[in-house]
Amino acid sequence: GEGQLSISIFNISLNVEGKVIITLVIRNSSNKGMKVEEIPVTLKDESNSIIVSGKFSMKDFTIKPMKARICNLAFQTNLTAEKPESFLDKWKVIFE
Repeated sequence: GEGQLSISIFNISLNVEGKVIITLVIRNSSNKGMKVEEIPVTLKDESNSIIVSGKFSMKDFTIKPMKARICNLAFQTNLTAEKPESFLDKWKVIFE
């Protein structure tokens, strides 16, 4: 079931092209392989405004038993950064 997979956020970055890249670590704590088909993501800024919200379809994303995989989700936004910047401490990701 759902309790076998846990997701933690490794980084949230914004690059100069306005792309937000969310790096996740997805752990499978069950003793059988699990397939992730989609990840619903809502990203909020410091003032709790939604920056982006959507569902990511994962293609053939399988996690072996008792293993973790890193996964990058990239969103195009109209935000810009002069240099690549991390927002891990400022923004939050909700998986719904």
